[in-house]
Amino acid sequence: MKFNKSRSLFIISVVSLLVIVAYVSSQPFVSTTVPAPSVLNEGKMRVENPEALEDAFFELSGLWDFYWARFIEPQTFYHSRTAVPASATVPDAYITAPSVWNTIIDTPAAKNGKGAATYHLRIENLKPNFRYAFFMFNKVITAANLYCNGKLVFSQGYASEKYTETVSRRSMNIAVLESDSAGVIDLVFHISNNAYRKGGMNGVLKLTEEKHLRRWFTLKFNYSFFYAGALLSVMIYHLSLFLLRKYDWTSFYFSLFSFAILIRGITADFSLVLFYLPDMPYGIDMKLEYTVMFMAPLFFMLHLSLLYDIDFKVNTPKSVIAKSIVYAGSVLGLAIWILPVRLANMLVIPSLCYFFLSFIVILIILFIELSQTTFEIFFLTVLSLLIGLVGTIHDVLAMQIIPVPYADMRFMSEIFIIFVLFQSLITAIRHENASTSIELLSANMQETNKSYMRFVPEQFLRLLNKDNIVDVDIGDYTVRNVTLLCADIRNFTPISEQLGCKGIFELLNACLSDIAPVIRKYGGFIEKYLGDCIVAVFPDNTPDIFRCAIEMQHKMLILKTDRPISLRIGIGIHYGKVVLGTTGSAERLSQIAVSEAVDTVITLETLTKTYDKKILVSSSAVNNTGALKAKEEFKFVKMDSSVLTEPLRDDIYALEMPDF
Repeated sequence: MKFNKSRSLFIISVVSLLVIVAYVSSQPFVSTTVPAPSVLNEGKMRVENPEALEDAFFELSGLWDFYWARFIEPQTFYHSRTAVPASATVPDAYITAPSVWNTIIDTPAAKNGKGAATYHLRIENLKPNFRYAFFMFNKVITAANLYCNGKLVFSQGYASEKYTETVSRRSMNIAVLESDSAGVIDLVFHISNNAYRKGGMNGVLKLTEEKHLRRWFTLKFNYSFFYAGALLSVMIYHLSLFLLRKYDWTSFYFSLFSFAILIRGITADFSLVLFYLPDMPYGIDMKLEYTVMFMAPLFFMLHLSLLYDIDFKVNTPKSVIAKSIVYAGSVLGLAIWILPVRLANMLVIPSLCYFFLSFIVILIILFIELSQTTFEIFFLTVLSLLIGLVGTIHDVLAMQIIPVPYADMRFMSEIFIIFVLFQSLITAIRHENASTSIELLSANMQETNKSYMRFVPEQFLRLLNKDNIVDVDIGDYTVRNVTLLCADIRNFTPISEQLGCKGIFELLNACLSDIAPVIRKYGGFIEKYLGDCIVAVFPDNTPDIFRCAIEMQHKMLILKTDRPISLRIGIGIHYGKVVLGTTGSAERLSQIAVSEAVDTVITLETLTKTYDKKILVSSSAVNNTGALKAKEEFKFVKMDSSVLTEPLRDDIYALEMPDF
């Protein structure tokens, strides 16, 4: 059975998916949640089995006492043995957590999330004088103080009964709570908000023993580093592809897409950024989390547009949709980062709509484009997108406090890493296919070169003083001083990887079809073809070789191909003694030029990349072709040879291109 690399990558990806899914599925068991405590009455809960908190969490959903627009003194609750102390008056409402006061209080400010409130809940039947804990990240998104049995145990930002004085901040801290001798924890939250669109308790509060929470925190911390490291590796890999292949903008945009996912992963569910930068300004913290909503669709669409040749300059339905996604994402991104956070967070819902619409459009485009591709690529792409869509919908609904399964968990980080890894595997399959095409191209080019070498140019026959090719024998040669020209297509390998075999041949033929007549026009002939490189001989040693080089560069500027690829060539010109002759066998002849001059002209062409010049000329060529007599026509600029590790014997000049 023939070994198929694509199929092997496909199998690896499926196995990877199963491993990741198994890991994600294990997360609910890592942070096991036991049934909620019994609700005795409003503002009070009883833990039926406190021993279970050694390795599990209790969700404190309530009912919580809710006091609007006032901060009740925590000691008032703790020292009172009734559900509602007389001095606190009757609560404005009894609410579950998480919940926001936008839908509870009927005032304009509250409906916009602004305000201040006290939350109270007493938990009974815990272990006496024992340490319990909450993880507070994203439980309150603005400012809060948490009191346990009348003592302040956690503070986030600056919470004020005058909500306009609020200083918002998020925190990655753990709130440690110690029960009293009766096994009671009396919780009081003072929460205020003047910046976020929702006010109140945004996350599920989970109570557990302190030791268990710190073990869970360490596990979550290590997993977040694993997630960030995996995405960082993917981003660096694709960025390296871009840097090594200057035409590979698809890899560049995918690296930026991976960067967007990375930002989301280290700022949202478990913020490594806040862990290391706890004093980060609230506005920057929140905007970093919003970034993925506009940045991910924008750069993934740019990635797809190059991958599937979606030309933004042509107003086809597909290009118009692609441009709309890119432009809309750019506008949203600028607005989010320019506006203050109290206005920028109002764009979250429009950004989510943009995110989902873009996701659906990208899915449709991929369905259309992938109909002609291999099953492996089609399967991986569609599966990754569907998984991403389901996971994103779940997390968005959970963040909006809409009941969904596993509402206290967030899958978007795992989903995104699956998506990015699958896209990387797809890229690997594409590169493997491109590599196979290049191998086939190399084999075909060798066959093509064999065919070229069977034909000897007429100028070569004249140099050997032969009238007809049948008069040429093996070993015929002549020694002549000639001018040589070497031309090579720049960055041919990255270009060829974007094309199939047919596209590469069409490109080479289009290039050579334009170049060869120009060389003949100025009295030269192509002595050898070296893939995408040629060496030409100009026996007359006149300034025409410089005119030829300039016209060749001009031809490249106006070369028309079926693909949006601009070709550039480097040209080297040198004068020297060359042995021209024939070699081979009775069955096959080949013309050949042998001398140090041939190596020099090839080196000159290579140095065009070093000096970033289109045409480089040796001093021998300048002095022996009559170029100095045509000073008004040609402009030569001497190059600094000291930068070369192995300088040439001749001085090097750049032939400046005239304006066309």
